[in-house]
This record gives sequence, structure tokens and C-alpha cells, in this order.
Amino acid sequence: MKRIFILVAAILLVFGYVQAKENIIDIYLVAPHKYNAPMRRLPIVSAPKEVSGVVIFRVDRQATQEEVENNKYLVEYFLDDQLIYKTNGENEVKPKSPSFDLNLDTTQYSDGQHKLTVNFWDKTGPSAIGMENLFIKNNK
Repeated sequence: MKRIFILVAAILLVFGYVQAKENIIDIYLVAPHKYNAPMRRLPIVSAPKEVSGVVIFRVDRQATQEEVENNKYLVEYFLDDQLIYKTNGENEVKPKSPSFDLNLDTTQYSDGQHKLTVNFWDKTGPSAIGMENLFIKNNK
């Protein structure tokens, strides 16, 4: 019976009768005012976004496969000032497609308010930073 239910749900999903909910948050990066400027204007941070389960964080910069292979970029994700993930653009889920996305399993972190910070390092140009306030609510 369980197999039939799973099969029916998969068919409905494939044919578009059921929408899969993706939890995606875009992170907007802000570069310094001038090239190699020591101070940078921080992005405006909105009210905390309530998140639970697996959340995909996307930065507003993309890279080509060649740029990824040449290590042109480095993106670091910090949660409450602790480094939780870094990438040069290799997608952790689809290794052959470039991406700076982070798939964050919020169940690995305590419920409550947190700050996500993204550092985007361009090895041939200016770096950028992005921030997002989060409220993790998994009801642990």
C-alpha cells in the first residue's frame, strides 16, 4: 500500500498536479564603493526570515565552468560567525554544474535567531558581502 501511495505521488508530481515546495532564499551581494577599498558598505538586512528543513541559499553571482576550474572565485558561508561551507563554485549536489549555492539543513542548528553572512572573493577583482537574518523554527 505504501509503495502505491509513493508511486501515485511521484506521478502527480511529474505531471504537475502537485507543486513541490522549494525553500530558496536569494542573497544579494554588495561590493565595495571603490576597487580595493578597505571599507565596504554593508547590505541592508531585512527582518529575520523564518526557515525550517533544508533551505537553498543563492548568491546573485554566477560563474562559468572555466572560472570554477581556474579557482577564480571563493564563496564562504558563515552562520553566527562560524564558517559552515565554502566553495569555488562547484555545485555540491550536481558536481558538473557551477553554483555558489548552499543547501543548509536547518535541523543541524538550534532554533532561534541566527545571522548568515556570505563572503564572495573574486581573485582578480573586488570582493563582496551579503547578509541575511534568519529565524530557525524546527520545533525541536
